[in-house]
Parts: sequence; C-alpha cells; structure tokens
Amino acid sequence: MGRTLPAVAGILLLGSPGCDSGSAGGAAVFRRDFNPGPAPAEMHRGEVVFNSYCISCHGLFGTGQGLGPPLLDTLYLPDRLPDQAFHDAVERGVRQRHWHFGAMPPIKRLERNDVDQIIGYVRWLQQRSGSAE
Repeated sequence: MGRTLPAVAGILLLGSPGCDSGSAGGAAVFRRDFNPGPAPAEMHRGEVVFNSYCISCHGLFGTGQGLGPPLLDTLYLPDRLPDQAFHDAVERGVRQRHWHFGAMPPIKRLERNDVDQIIGYVRWLQQRSGSAE
C-alpha cells in the first residue's frame, strides 16, 4: 500500500460525490503535518474505506484538508459525538452545523460494517493526534 496510498489520496482529493463541493469553504484544518504513522493491522480495512470514501472531504488522516471538517477536532471525539452519529451521518446525511462546508449527503454505498471500520480508524487517528487526550 506504500506507493498506492499517495496516488489514491491525490485522485480522491480531486473530488468525490461524498461531499458538497459547492459549499462555502472554511479554513478548518487541524494540522497539515499530522502523520499518525502506519495504522495497526486491525485498522487496515477502516483506513482503506476511509481513504476511498472520506478523504476527499475530511482530508488525509482526518485533518480537514478537503471539502469537509477535520474529524480530529474535539467536536468529533467520542464524548461529544457517539459512534452512532457516524452511522447516522452516512445513512441520512448531516446538515451544516459548526463549519461552513455545507451539508454532508448520505453515502449509500457503505455497509454498516464499513462504517464500523471507519469509526475504529477515526478513533485511532484521534488518539494518535492527541485530540482524544
């Protein structure tokens, strides 16, 4: 995956049907230099699915370097945003709240297990970033 991740990331950052690219963008970027290192083996599927469906909006490693907010922000930590909220967002979409990116539409192509894998990966990223401390 070493060489394919940057290529996939570059392609996905060009645009994705998973986020509202016509929204008024905000400057909500967590840390552009954040790199959590290699994901543990049990996070591999979540990383792959995140990079396929979420990266163009939520940025590489959830940093917000895309068309949506950073998932590393304290607003998205488990004590403020339970895992079920991720499922609801994917299944039903989310209206704009804290940021100026516009609404998130539902992502119909993802199964519940895929979202569980994404959640695990995002929670790992949050811990690695120090935002979950």
